[in-house]
Amino acid sequence: MDNSTHFCRNCGSPLEVGASFCEACGAPVKGTGEIPPAPPASRPVSRAPAQPPPPPPGYYQAPAPPPPGYYPPPAPPPPGYYPPPAPPRRKTSTGLIVGGVILGLVICCGLVVLVGSLVGGVSLWNRLTESGPIPQPAVVVQETAAPAEPVLQDTDVPVAVVQPTLTSEPAPNEVQATPVLPVPQGDILSFTDDLMTNDNHWPVSNQNTGPRTGFYPSAYYIDTNKQQGEIRALIPKINNNQYTIQDFEVEFYGLSYKGDGYLGLDFHYVDDQNYYQAGVKDGKFLIRKKIKGQFLNLTPGWVASNSIMGGPNKITVIMHGDVIQMKVNDDVMAQLKDGSLPAGAVLLTGGVLPEAPDGTVFEGRFNNFRVLWFVQP
Repeated sequence: MDNSTHFCRNCGSPLEVGASFCEACGAPVKGTGEIPPAPPASRPVSRAPAQPPPPPPGYYQAPAPPPPGYYPPPAPPPPGYYPPPAPPRRKTSTGLIVGGVILGLVICCGLVVLVGSLVGGVSLWNRLTESGPIPQPAVVVQETAAPAEPVLQDTDVPVAVVQPTLTSEPAPNEVQATPVLPVPQGDILSFTDDLMTNDNHWPVSNQNTGPRTGFYPSAYYIDTNKQQGEIRALIPKINNNQYTIQDFEVEFYGLSYKGDGYLGLDFHYVDDQNYYQAGVKDGKFLIRKKIKGQFLNLTPGWVASNSIMGGPNKITVIMHGDVIQMKVNDDVMAQLKDGSLPAGAVLLTGGVLPEAPDGTVFEGRFNNFRVLWFVQP
């Protein structure tokens, strides 16, 4: 048996014994004699890897299938190629039909409304012409309340001082409205007292009940009743009987502690029948004088003021020459001119009004004094 190896004439690949075609290139094997034997083993020949021979004429080899999931990209168009435009989309007539139907309905509704309004207008015109001229709409008049009279409120504006109605002999230089406060004359003396102690020797009554004056730590008081009426207490130092006071300024805090009455200052006091008085009570103030035992108001009676509070009120009374000024809580209540009583003593006062009920008891308290007075040379 011949075991020698044969090779293809076309590509040089080894051939199986009895093969009719080369398995490498597909060339037919014509005969044994035509296939050269393999070279001897003693002389091995190194050669480059054999390249597959081109297929014989007329032979078709199918291309290898693409891997799974692979989609070849589309081939690019040849140069100068432009795809033809898409054919125009045909318009349907459905939109035109719907629009025509809607327009027809609108026109029909308009005609119905127009006809109805014309018929209604004719009917209304007939009714109006039968009943006479067209009636005008009635004017509805609403009743309105008459404007209320303005309510006058108390203000802190100083009151206008008017000429009082005198029931006694008039004095010279009678009341004038808002005169100029002259400059005080003389040498000034002063003292202050918070009444924590009675170092200034305020007068104290010895009686325990009834009308009396007294001293509390931090306050001086005056007690009285309707039967007693008004009582007074001399302010110490300013009244030492060495001189008669003309120009002065007295400032203190006053409180109506209980009962229906008033408190304030009597000044240019000559006796209990002749003196000036500035008083405060229940949100009101008063300036008056007593001449020959009869009171004459220098302000229009008791005048209400919003400056006067229910608690302690700061009261200031000034007498310069023949001009009197009264302030409450630093607001000017009145400033007037009167020369009936040119000089006299200065005292605290408290009293019960004549119109108060029988048995009325009043207590007024005073504190924090600042006193100035001027001594004539």
